[in-house]
Amino acid sequence: MISVIVNNLEKHWEKNDQKVFVAAVILNPMYKTRPFAQICKFIHASIYLLLVKLWKWFYPDTQPLIKLQEKMMAYLQSVGGYESMDIWV
Repeated sequence: MISVIVNNLEKHWEKNDQKVFVAAVILNPMYKTRPFAQICKFIHASIYLLLVKLWKWFYPDTQPLIKLQEKMMAYLQSVGGYESMDIWV
């Protein structure tokens, strides 16, 4: 299933804004960072920077939430309010 998603992304990669698609996959609780596990640049810091850039793009008049990094880490590690998400997928 993951290879199908990656192949589909690669097929349309050059024609679209890559950041939005990468973030969509990462924010999908079924996949998170698994499709990008072999790509070294997808560490937590670069994912956070990606989310900040997208936040500023979608909401140019507001600053990213102060707790954005904390919430992102909890989500990626499935802790806190995100620990039961794994049951859904």
